[in-house]
Amino acid sequence: MPPAPPTAVGATPHTTPVRTTLGEQAITVVLPADFTAFRQLHYDVYQHYAHQLVE
Repeated sequence: MPPAPPTAVGATPHTTPVRTTLGEQAITVVLPADFTAFRQLHYDVYQHYAHQLVE
């Protein structure tokens, strides 16, 4: 999975559209800005850790 794109300080929360089956309305998931920032800070370390567990 590629790292999350950087966002500007004070940017709006990250939104992710979720596609559902035909005939249903799309759901938009809004992640809090602090979660997005946490993920961006720790993504590379977590990926390295996860890779080491799989080997």
